[in-house]
Amino acid sequence: MIEKWIKFSQDHRDTLLHGKFTPHHPELLYPVVEAESERELIIGLYDDGRILDVPADKKTIVMNASGADSFVIRRGGKISTVACRSGDWTEL
Repeated sequence: MIEKWIKFSQDHRDTLLHGKFTPHHPELLYPVVEAESERELIIGLYDDGRILDVPADKKTIVMNASGADSFVIRRGGKISTVACRSGDWTEL
């Protein structure tokens, strides 16, 4: 597991270290955190029951730490459910 996440951090180093960092909803202890560069958006999801707004024109990776094995996204005006095990990530 450690190897998997170290590789992820190395593969996305530029976005994670030099991208724009945006934590959302401090009143809820930051259930969604984003790191964004020109080429990709990485979203950390720590709470289930949210609808994530995902851009249609950018590579987006969602790291699912919500405790649920799926989450809901809104992309291009369409809402859909994405299957992703808790503790894993998926690229959209």
